[in-house]
Amino acid sequence: MKENLSVYITNSHATHTCRIYPQILAGVRLEKDKKTNTYKSAVQLVTPYDENYIQSLNELCKEFLFTKALKNHVVNEHLCPFIQVLLLVASARLPDVFTKKFKKVMKYSGLFSFNLQEDDLITRYLDSYAHPVATYFAELLVEVMPGANFAKFLNTHILSECSLSLDSNDSNPVTVADILMSNQTASRVLRAVIRRLVKPVDIKNFFTVIQSCKSNKFGIRSIIPNKQHGILTDLADLCIRHPSEEFQRTFLRMLPSIFGFTEKHSSSKSREDLFIRCLVGMITLSELNEHITNQSVQENDNNDDNQYFDNKEDLVNPVTVPGCLFVESLFNFTYAHPIKVINSLLSQSPKRLIAWAQHYQLSRVLEALILSESVISELKITLLKSLMNGFSVLACNPSGSHVVEALWTATNTLPQPIIYKELMAEQLTNATNHLHSHKYGHFIYRKLSLELYKCNKTLWLTRNKSTQAINNKRLAVAKSQDIKRPRKSLK
Repeated sequence: MKENLSVYITNSHATHTCRIYPQILAGVRLEKDKKTNTYKSAVQLVTPYDENYIQSLNELCKEFLFTKALKNHVVNEHLCPFIQVLLLVASARLPDVFTKKFKKVMKYSGLFSFNLQEDDLITRYLDSYAHPVATYFAELLVEVMPGANFAKFLNTHILSECSLSLDSNDSNPVTVADILMSNQTASRVLRAVIRRLVKPVDIKNFFTVIQSCKSNKFGIRSIIPNKQHGILTDLADLCIRHPSEEFQRTFLRMLPSIFGFTEKHSSSKSREDLFIRCLVGMITLSELNEHITNQSVQENDNNDDNQYFDNKEDLVNPVTVPGCLFVESLFNFTYAHPIKVINSLLSQSPKRLIAWAQHYQLSRVLEALILSESVISELKITLLKSLMNGFSVLACNPSGSHVVEALWTATNTLPQPIIYKELMAEQLTNATNHLHSHKYGHFIYRKLSLELYKCNKTLWLTRNKSTQAINNKRLAVAKSQDIKRPRKSLK
């Protein structure tokens, strides 16, 4: 393999074998991310096949990694995966050499230098980042950067201002980070940078810089039009990994402007607020208004033709999987509570909320709200009352039954739980026989002990009160053991 590597490396049928070779040689086992199918920076060390693997690995690095030819290697679709494997193996088995020569790797790759001779913005700043093959190497390079190199790369490169001549509407200065947000391929590198952020000072500086961009063509306001939903998810995960009231509050304040609302947007109490629908649909306010207008026109046309119009889908649309997952992550914020998101969701009509509870993704959003510690009891009670008239329908729905079960679980944290438990059981009493034999309903039937409630209500109340007392004791013990808590703010 060692003697014929130069031949195998150019053969498309041997690329997989070439990727395995450095791993066996140096005893490094790599893993791929299940979602992105890209290599993880974390590796597992095993027994090397070659006792003299250090010498062999050094020779491989000199030939393919620490060379000026690296610029051509990273854009080669057959060779780039091998270079990625070699990069990870070298960082694990040759840490001193890798750290010493890392600057050369960055320089020789040609991915982090701008061609200022070009007039076109894309060619000038995104030519290397936007390459469909090289961007995977750049992403991995960011993940394995030594700490000192990453700090310098962040401040002098990613957060540095670009000399652009923009239109009158986009006259504000922009940074490299703002430009990366606007490109589907280049944004992978920025997301890798976000995942690497650890120090509070760096996180604060990053938020400050991306907030300062007021351009609609670049920066945070271009995320939704360009469908870069992953950036929002990574920013939310960053706030969860490093919990701080300051960071979480800063991110929540950014959301209205990202989705086309005013920065001081407040949920309407007299009508359905559109903020939550923009979040789950990952669309701007103007796009949602256009969708609502087209929907109204379609309804009128169907009414004129005397056609039956089922608006169940219109009650849930627009909806996307990334949007629902994003809202779920917001409910995990423990210090700066997503009040605007919660109030917007609760402003929806009971009819819409019941439809959402039956949707396979939106039901998870409702579950996340119900079980979230950042949502106060009064708001959970409001949601319970909004869904109450649809309990019999939801209990027989594969998604809705989970929402009903979540509400039942959440009653343990409410003041006077037995009142709300009895309220839920009373709503389902008339459907007891149907739930008993239903595919999904029988789970709720057993969870709420509906047969006992119907036949012997006194015993049902006694058992649930005793269960409540046990749960309260467990909760008190859990709180007493939860001594370590992250700081509320980092200054």
